[in-house]
Amino acid sequence: MPTRHADTHTPRLLAPATEHAIADAVGCDVTLAVTTTGDGVSPSERATAAAWPSRTRRDSWLRGRAAVRRVLDTLDGGGATAGHARLSVSHSGAYTVAIGTTSRVARGIGVDLEVRRAPAADAARFFLNEDERRWALEAPAADQPKRLLRLWTIKEALFKSNPSNQGTHVWDYRLDNPERSWGTASLRGDQSRLFRYCAVRLAAGYLSVAVSSGGHR
Repeated sequence: MPTRHADTHTPRLLAPATEHAIADAVGCDVTLAVTTTGDGVSPSERATAAAWPSRTRRDSWLRGRAAVRRVLDTLDGGGATAGHARLSVSHSGAYTVAIGTTSRVARGIGVDLEVRRAPAADAARFFLNEDERRWALEAPAADQPKRLLRLWTIKEALFKSNPSNQGTHVWDYRLDNPERSWGTASLRGDQSRLFRYCAVRLAAGYLSVAVSSGGHR
């Protein structure tokens, strides 16, 4: 599956080969943009953000708008109809990542970025099922934060990828094999859709992408 990377002129989190691996794992063409600034947003968007008292909120929102704009521009440049794009955005630290697809395979797409933080071991019961929790916590103590962070980002991406996620929780999304950095997942009580995901290890965290599609498992 080809991946179009929206060039942001910012420090690259992902190598091009990794982006292609994400597309292959989730089963459809995707476009990624990573940014650390709000460059490229419209004057009206800047005016909207300027009215907010929180600088953190202003900067985060502007980065998100800039990243989404770059994804949509890239989709349009590839001859796609951006109005039909499925989109997702995630913020962590100084980074914002947006992802989009116009593939008919995808009902929805989700992305989660986490840099320099991991869930505590005693929080695992709030987002992992018994099998996932067992695998995460059977590791040596030094390795548990990495496992928990990877699973957390996958669960967040899965939740975001479900356009009908109202009333669901992250623990409702179950990985078929939590040991794998890419694979398939299901939603408890719903066999009408298939989820595919991919988790990418970064220098200081994880980026996970998930796609939901129709069809029985």
